[in-house]
Amino acid sequence: EVLKGGAMNRYLLSVMVLPLVAAQALPDLDKHYAEMSSRSVKEANKYREEGGRPGGAGDPALQWAETFWKFREDHPGTPAGTRASRMCLTWLRHADQDKEVLARAEKLPVDDPVWATVIDGVRESARKTGQYDRFLRIAESVLGNAKDAGLRAAVYAAMGQSWVDQNKPERARSALESVIEEVPGTPAAKAAQKSLDDILHLAVGKPAPRFVQGRATGRLCKSPRRPGRGRPRASGANGRAPG
Repeated sequence: EVLKGGAMNRYLLSVMVLPLVAAQALPDLDKHYAEMSSRSVKEANKYREEGGRPGGAGDPALQWAETFWKFREDHPGTPAGTRASRMCLTWLRHADQDKEVLARAEKLPVDDPVWATVIDGVRESARKTGQYDRFLRIAESVLGNAKDAGLRAAVYAAMGQSWVDQNKPERARSALESVIEEVPGTPAAKAAQKSLDDILHLAVGKPAPRFVQGRATGRLCKSPRRPGRGRPRASGANGRAPG
């Protein structure tokens, strides 16, 4: 069928102009996200400096978690929307809302790129609430869909730490060996090998080691060293809220 007149104009608009408008909108989204992120950190820092209790009625982390979640829903599939998903879970953890972290994680699509940066935080919330099985179900769902080796390695590493948390070294070994198979020669693989060595030399009756996890980016991220320290740590030595 040949398009004529107004129909042709609408077609040209859709294939030529609208993609340009969408592309121009992305920097605006990134700017909006950056402004939200900066404000959230400032407000959370002020609340903590004034002695505010994590998760208290006036904790801005609660409000900001909802704000970032709404942002991700309004802008699905964008880089800014992905970062907003991470910030939502970060602020929930910062406010000691670990059960809600798990609930929100279950709402994230298994193919959401945010999983590479949040999977270990979800594991930590599961550890703090004792909901290991719930975390493993989430992790297995993500793993079943993951095609990227870096993401698969990050999920296996988090699963391995979960098994360590539960003092099940054999299962931890299997997961850690999978990290090495997925991304051989990377910092993540080296961290997994170190953790395997720790498990092999673990003395009976001593606490299981908390290992350094390599994320999908190849950067190392230390998991919290002590129980009860599940809130995300800020950069810098002054204990400020995360950026």
